Amino acid sequence: MLLLAVVVVVSTAAHPVLQSRSARSSALVPLVVAASVGVGVSPVAAPNSSPTPRNAPCA
Repeated sequence: MLLLAVVVVVSTAAHPVLQSRSARSSALVPLVVAASVGVGVSPVAAPNSSPTPRNAPCA
């Protein structure tokens, strides 16, 4: 849960520097994968651990 909080804060702080979603992803995903290994989370699951997929239908 702490990893998710850190990723959200860093991602939000990156908005003024990297306006492009693709640029933010290419910069942040490798950092998330490396951090996930450090805290014992599967590096495959970490970048895909958003609570709700972007194009999921609303219930």
